[in-house]
Amino acid sequence: MWDYLISKGLDVTVEGVHRELDDRLDAPGCPYAVKEGHTPEEYAPGRWKEVEVYNLGKTPYVWWYNYMTDDEIVHTPASVLAGFPSQNRYRRVIYGLHHGEDIWMKQYKNEPRLETPKAWIPLYIKDFCELTIPYFYLNQFTRQSLVCDESIQNKDLQMTLTCSDNVVCKGEDASITRNGITLKREGDLLLPIIGLENTFVAYSEKGRNGQWPIPDASFDTADVYEITEFGNRYLYRTEIQKNEITLHLKEGQALIIRPARG
Repeated sequence: MWDYLISKGLDVTVEGVHRELDDRLDAPGCPYAVKEGHTPEEYAPGRWKEVEVYNLGKTPYVWWYNYMTDDEIVHTPASVLAGFPSQNRYRRVIYGLHHGEDIWMKQYKNEPRLETPKAWIPLYIKDFCELTIPYFYLNQFTRQSLVCDESIQNKDLQMTLTCSDNVVCKGEDASITRNGITLKREGDLLLPIIGLENTFVAYSEKGRNGQWPIPDASFDTADVYEITEFGNRYLYRTEIQKNEITLHLKEGQALIIRPARG
């Protein structure tokens, strides 16, 4: 079916990484019998790794980036297969395309629901800034190694991803460094928007004032805008000196930084 749709010029997205074992769907060893909150290893110990990823190269995006070994993750760039990691330990080093659906379900379906009709807005901005922006930034580099430090007790914090151009992502503090300069740590980040020339996003989960590194900027004077549900709202103009910019971010605020106009 995939091949037929591809032959018609269609891109197909699917729920997850597709690996088929010779089991019935309801058999204990079938990877698709995995229940929410459990890992493939609990239901098909090692066996899911025996078969190739069937949709690799056939679908550009999966909603859940799962059933992939560490080696496969390193050697499968997002240009071949993109998605959202199902395990938090990978989200802290690879990040991913965030799920607006999960936020909307909290707003309108799942219990307990969000308290106000606009409560989804800061959650959406947070996920977009903390997951999608880093994901696109990192995808311009080549993944080189993914190492698990089992001396760290919390499994969600154990991974370290190393990429080309001296880029290192550490799960322990959810940091991204390039050439020794910290561009993201936990809920604070300032990263370029890939695909938009000289455009950057700054975000702070808890609020932050002061100097931020902006080594990729090729301009000296910047206009700063706030990202809102109604569009980008102009705030102020500031200078970039020695690859640093002074910013004032409130809790949960996201800013767009562009070259000053006029």
